[in-house]
Amino acid sequence: HNILGVPTLIPEGPKKKISLDKIRDLIRWADEAGIRCGANFMFGWPWETEQSIKNTKDFMASIMPYMKSPMGGGVLIPYPKTEIYETYKDEYGFESRWTREKLRKTDEYYPFYKDLFREIDSLERNYFNFSKPMKSLIESGLRILFMQKFRYYAKRLSRNKILVNTIAYVPMALALLSRMLFKFSPRLEELCFKPVYYLLNKYRLRLA
Repeated sequence: HNILGVPTLIPEGPKKKISLDKIRDLIRWADEAGIRCGANFMFGWPWETEQSIKNTKDFMASIMPYMKSPMGGGVLIPYPKTEIYETYKDEYGFESRWTREKLRKTDEYYPFYKDLFREIDSLERNYFNFSKPMKSLIESGLRILFMQKFRYYAKRLSRNKILVNTIAYVPMALALLSRMLFKFSPRLEELCFKPVYYLLNKYRLRLA
């Protein structure tokens, strides 16, 4: 199957070499020809606006019926030495953040919701100082990707629509509960979700 990287849906973003209508047609034609397609979306560009994120979500909804593979995506991380880092490091103070943030140890427990949805962790770091409404919009776009991915794997277990939706919502509900507990008490979240965390990572190793 094929994975398509969809251009950012913003006039100020990188120059487009292909229109979104053509991308939509390409995905539809591939589906009609029996070729499985997925799509990747990147949120969190410094030039993004609330309207551009809404446009991205609308586009995601328009291609959803043709997606026969998991959709992916994430939140932009300005890694050192990259073009985006060099362009914006002074404006947003990346350099000092990268030097003072500690690296996570491989055996260190990570909050369940951050481990399951690592994109949310990147969003919470908020490298480009987005407002709360912007962060909420970006997170709503990520949730669309998460749910599409969960439904894809749930369909491998059942063809019953009700059961598929139920299975797909379980990890989302667990992540929301983990997040609520973590905000109230990180220690309480760890006590409740540490067994689930290790079970999930054992399952990941089996799939690898």
